[in-house]
Amino acid sequence: MDINHLINRLKRFHHRDWEQFKTIFYEEKLKEIQYTPKTELASAVYKKVCSMIIGQRSCQNTQINKDLTYSIVFDRIYFVFKGIYEDSIRIPISLWSETKEKLLEIVKSIPNEEYQKIVDSFPKWNEEFKTVCRENYRQVEKILLEKCEPVRAVNRYLELKIELMQVLCNGEQGATAYDLKALGLPVEKNDDSTYFDCKNITIEMNGLWKDIEMRFVIDDYTIWLHLALPIKTILEIDRSIPQWIEEAKVLQHELEKQKKTKQIGENAVTVLAKKLMRESGYEYQLDEGLLEIKLLHDRKLVASLPSKLAKAKLKLSRIPQSVAAINSVPEEYEIKGLSRTDMRAVGEATPDVNSRMKQLGYNYSCYYDFPKSRTNKFGLLEVIVQLPKNRELVLRKSKTPKSAAQVLDEMPAYIDAINSVPHYFRIRKALSSDKWAKES
Repeated sequence: MDINHLINRLKRFHHRDWEQFKTIFYEEKLKEIQYTPKTELASAVYKKVCSMIIGQRSCQNTQINKDLTYSIVFDRIYFVFKGIYEDSIRIPISLWSETKEKLLEIVKSIPNEEYQKIVDSFPKWNEEFKTVCRENYRQVEKILLEKCEPVRAVNRYLELKIELMQVLCNGEQGATAYDLKALGLPVEKNDDSTYFDCKNITIEMNGLWKDIEMRFVIDDYTIWLHLALPIKTILEIDRSIPQWIEEAKVLQHELEKQKKTKQIGENAVTVLAKKLMRESGYEYQLDEGLLEIKLLHDRKLVASLPSKLAKAKLKLSRIPQSVAAINSVPEEYEIKGLSRTDMRAVGEATPDVNSRMKQLGYNYSCYYDFPKSRTNKFGLLEVIVQLPKNRELVLRKSKTPKSAAQVLDEMPAYIDAINSVPHYFRIRKALSSDKWAKES
């Protein structure tokens, strides 16, 4: 499996951990199964159940042929997995537009053997995932720590190290309180918790917890575990703690340097942005790197400024030309982010409109008003044109006295103006809550 593909997928998530990386890995393995349900609805059900099986991958006792059952309540499908937990896990798949009979037909159309094939593949997939982690853990760890705040660096580093150890011992028997007592570790009882003191960590086990089996206390840091770890893994973690803490402190120092450098860069970019605002006379608002510039016709240009000065200079240098281009588009036009609902097919355009739109080469929708008499023609009310860079241009005829022909003649120039604005500038409607300032 391509590790770079897995890491690129991991980068798209804001909250990242080894569990998320594991889910991505299993999702990629599912693609190799090569089963395609015959209908879109059956495909939706199949994908949902597959995700449920992934979620239950730690349940080694799951037997799909016997334990995967379903019921339909209020025209919704409920699948029930019976695994190692006492309670069954119910997850609904909402398909409200279908009848109970149709849902039954969909469920029965997917062979149970397809689900069993996934479950049977887990042992092999688990071993493959462990190999991927062992061979690429530094590369993955770098991504997991990328957005870490310096103040949390040590705790986060220890969390990820212990999570990785948990991944690598997946499927092995976790230690019980009796196993830890057999090691001769100092023991302390406090209410429902039992504490075992290793050399570098304290292990807390609580009989009342159902999901959390262990808790590690390391100096001022606490790591919560969802599954008990084997004795050999616990001892390896205990031996590794001093080294991990030293590595974490080095990381913390590096993150502090990066944060300071970034802050210096952001300050310099702010000064540069305000200089441009003063020279250009724009009304603007700037907050934590988000620059918004007031435009004509109740619009604003929105730009996220990078902290690196060279990139910020390039982006800021393109603002005057973009502002002029957007301001050249008359008030009757609305420039929006692309909306799939706006671009739905709406009747057929009249021949003259259809001909001009084909010349432009863009997808479009048209809305017409109804004629007041049989002799009157349909009037063009609104034209929506789908543009590149995830934008659309909306013309409401009620806002202009021009004829449809004249409007269509002028539209290409305005489309060119909008298309000249780089994709990283967003064009939005100004809000009444915007608080504009002007440099003097």
